Amino acid sequence: MPIEWNEEANHHLLMVMLSQVCSNGAESDKNKKKVAWAEVAETMNLLGYAVSKDAVNQRYLKHILIKFNKEIKDAKEKKAEDEAKASEATAGAQNPTKTASEADTEAAGAGTTKDATNDDSTAAATTAVHTPPSPTPSSRPRPTKRLKYTVIDSDDE
Repeated sequence: MPIEWNEEANHHLLMVMLSQVCSNGAESDKNKKKVAWAEVAETMNLLGYAVSKDAVNQRYLKHILIKFNKEIKDAKEKKAEDEAKASEATAGAQNPTKTASEADTEAAGAGTTKDATNDDSTAAATTAVHTPPSPTPSSRPRPTKRLKYTVIDSDDE
């Protein structure tokens, strides 16, 4: 798929390049160079931005890098979901689920050819239709508020 270069693609390209050659300051990597924040701030000031070395460092570490790492994490999760869906689709194509009418047709045929040696479990197996799993306890909606009840004894003896 050909790339469409835009501001976001340019930003991602620069971030990937930067992450490959420079340490982020938060973790130590001897194979990567430290960012010269004073020089970065000086160049930013030449471009018309009034920033200090601490300001550019903090902006990079607390905003830009965090956002970029989240984008990478989201992309990895989406890829894993897509791969899981693709494998489910492949498995579904290899073992198709019977429709209710197909299962009923088979059951009717199985009932007429059933001999005395077959038990009911064989017929039940042919009439089985795929049903979705019941909701798990974590997927059920929880009550928004717990109510407390006070029992009042009405017998005045």
